[in-house]
Amino acid sequence: MSSKYLIDAIRTSALQGLRRAYPEELCRFDSGVKARAPLGHVITVIKVAYEINEKILLPSAFYTLSCFSTSLIRDFDLPPPILAIHRRGKNELAMNLAVSISTILRYCSHAQQCKSPQGFLTDHANRILSHNNMEEVNPLEILMDIMRSFTTYDACDTHQRELNRALHWQREMIWESLPDAFGLGSWKTLREAADI
Repeated sequence: MSSKYLIDAIRTSALQGLRRAYPEELCRFDSGVKARAPLGHVITVIKVAYEINEKILLPSAFYTLSCFSTSLIRDFDLPPPILAIHRRGKNELAMNLAVSISTILRYCSHAQQCKSPQGFLTDHANRILSHNNMEEVNPLEILMDIMRSFTTYDACDTHQRELNRALHWQREMIWESLPDAFGLGSWKTLREAADI
């Protein structure tokens, strides 16, 4: 990716591969997350994105970095500015996850008519969060895990639909907030900078 030799075709091809691996759309991120990239690769992508000024890669790369434990990341001796951005984003993501779960509980308004999922959701979320201990923050996967687990819960169809809609909406909200969570602006400003 170095600009030393400026071989445009190779650089363009490499950049397209990085944009597929670290996309700006949640649906593309979800479809590409079959196996998590090694930590060293993610850190290299972040450094390269800064080096070549392709900041559109950073939100999903920093998100992927936040899915690794802090103890593993410490072993890579990240530059202090990158480490500060990572910490800020990880804290924001943890708060966003808590807000998302709270919002989902409020959104499920059908609780009076059938068996309430609130106890189920609260117990499940607490189990995930306490097991995880927020060492690895992956709210998109946690919300998907709640969605998958809820399919085994004995609730009416209306409640199932409400919860699925709420979970999808919260995942979209978390994704849209990624750039801001890491102090990178918004997806719109990153897209505009990438188009220049």
